[in-house]
Amino acid sequence: MKYKNTLKNNAQTNVKNTSLNNIKHKNGQVSIFIVIGIILIVVVTFLISNSNFELFESKETKLINQVTDIVDFCIQKHAEQGLFILGIQGGTIQLSQAQLSIPRNHIDLGFKIPSWELGLNQVPTISSMQTQLNEHIQDSAQVCIISNLDKLSDIFEFQDFQELQIESKINQNNVVIESNFPITFSQINSESVLSTENYFLKLENNNLGDLYKLAVEIYSTETRNDILSNLVLDQIYSAGDYSTKNSMPTEGFSFSCAKRVWTKTQLKSNLVNLNNNNFKLLHFEGTMPIDNLYDVILNDETFQEDSVNYYKNFYTFTLEDTSSSFKNYKVEISMPTTQSTQKGNYFQKDRFRNFEVTPSDGELVQSTDMKIDVGGGKFGLSIPIPCVQLFHHLYTLDYDLLVKITDYSEDGNKNIFQFPLRVEINNNAPSSETPFTLPQTTQNTKLTATDTKFCAPENRMREELIYVVDKNTDETLDNANVTYECVALSCNVGSTSRAGTHGVYTTAESSLKTNLPYCVGGTLTAKKEGYFSTKTRLDTNPSAPKNTQGHQRIELISKKSFQLNENSIFVSYPSSGGGKRIETEDDGMMFISIKNKEYDFSSQGLWPTEIGVMDTLEFLEIEDIIYEVSVVLTNSDSELIGIFELKNWTPQIHNGNSIKIIIPATMNELKEENFIDFYEISNKLVKGELNIGGENYGISFE
Repeated sequence: MKYKNTLKNNAQTNVKNTSLNNIKHKNGQVSIFIVIGIILIVVVTFLISNSNFELFESKETKLINQVTDIVDFCIQKHAEQGLFILGIQGGTIQLSQAQLSIPRNHIDLGFKIPSWELGLNQVPTISSMQTQLNEHIQDSAQVCIISNLDKLSDIFEFQDFQELQIESKINQNNVVIESNFPITFSQINSESVLSTENYFLKLENNNLGDLYKLAVEIYSTETRNDILSNLVLDQIYSAGDYSTKNSMPTEGFSFSCAKRVWTKTQLKSNLVNLNNNNFKLLHFEGTMPIDNLYDVILNDETFQEDSVNYYKNFYTFTLEDTSSSFKNYKVEISMPTTQSTQKGNYFQKDRFRNFEVTPSDGELVQSTDMKIDVGGGKFGLSIPIPCVQLFHHLYTLDYDLLVKITDYSEDGNKNIFQFPLRVEINNNAPSSETPFTLPQTTQNTKLTATDTKFCAPENRMREELIYVVDKNTDETLDNANVTYECVALSCNVGSTSRAGTHGVYTTAESSLKTNLPYCVGGTLTAKKEGYFSTKTRLDTNPSAPKNTQGHQRIELISKKSFQLNENSIFVSYPSSGGGKRIETEDDGMMFISIKNKEYDFSSQGLWPTEIGVMDTLEFLEIEDIIYEVSVVLTNSDSELIGIFELKNWTPQIHNGNSIKIIIPATMNELKEENFIDFYEISNKLVKGELNIGGENYGISFE
């Protein structure tokens, strides 16, 4: 019995526990439903209290949204289109009739970029861009809206449309468009009238306002300092290798019996190549770096080692007003072209407002025969020197370069803003009188492209000890005038001396201790009577290391001079065996030029001439030095009768103190058809490779 009662009690206990658990489970479920219900009540109450939200979109709202979606689409489409046009057309959507009517008053690339400098108040403002954007959206978007609403004519009946009103605001990093376009309509077969009126659009990540700010800063910096015109002149002067068709004639001469000839069309193409190959390395500090372009130069064998330093020094400029966002903007300057060849030569429409080269003959630009003025005064003579071509050409230019700013920020969508910058040069001088600005030094001191500013005391921050020595004896030289040069700039920094007081010298060696101007890639030279100066390369950038020797050394090479006179120049006729001395102009005239490439040394002589007028020929006093020599001879009628050239000539100047030149010649004028044969024979006679008549032709010293 006891066992049975135990089972009974256990059974009763289990029943009670089960019932209790069921009751607790049901209570838990009720609690969950209560919580959910409370949450729903709160959410619904919040949504209903929010006037901008409808829990269940009404039929009227759906109908209105069909219309407003079209309005929003058209406004956004034509707003983005207008902003794009503002960017690619320099802040202008529609050019004025005046801008279109003046030839080359805009850059035509299929779209038209108006000049900012021709005419008054041509630089756009944020306000003018907003006005143009408003007009563009109003004109274009309204047509788009009405056209698309017409497609709903089987659903809606629209009342007469009013004018679309647009108010835009171009901010630094976004554009806001507020619109008003009242639309009243009703559904077909419905008496319910619906309407919509105001619209709002915000275009995020459109940095047109910030790109425009950078454009205006670049424009202001350039127009204040005339950067581009000065650099264009530098590019023209750098293209002085007249043996190539890519050259630009400026100053100097070359040895050639034939004239050097260019067409203006060819020179325009050469200038475009110079602009595009150099201006791609122009950089404004604070904008996107161009180190990748410097790397290309360093890996290109056609560039010299100091090319990168040159571009960093003279093609890098500082903006007065910068922004941290500018670092995401790439600035490119070019002469717009239509296409380029594989060799990098550009072909383009003629975009020059003015392109004049003086002297020229119509379309042709050519060298002139060199002449020497002898006698002076009213009876002076101008004597032509055959086979010497002279260059003295002046350029008058007016054209636009294109500045393209591209947004490479993370969310910038590569938006662009581009505008023109004017290059204006008058007879090899920038039209503006303001010199251009050189890069800033670490002390924030600006240098300008004039010798006076370059050499100003506040810009001379690098102290150097300089010795000027005789290359042959290694002795220091007194009274050597030292100059520091930086491309086209020059600064006379002083003369060497032995420091002392009242005639008592405190140092045994002559020297100069002075401060030099800032320059990357500058050169030191010195002048002293009877000497020729070599060049010492020196960077005066404050961060550049000092010479390990603690000083700079400039070597001067002594020169030996030989007087040209009636006992110096002889003419010999190989064909007849005769000859004569050149004493007066009736006997003819000789012109000689010698050149050494290693030291960039040259000397010219003329005979007959007046005393002191090219009557001395100078040589460097260095053993085994090699010269190139050119000699031409004319008769009394200025006709070419003699010529020879030596490419690797080593003179024995220590053999004597006088010079003797014997020139192979013809009795009559040397004609073009006979020139090559005579030229080859003459050179062989001078070199001793051919013996006719037993004469020792060429140059000797006695």
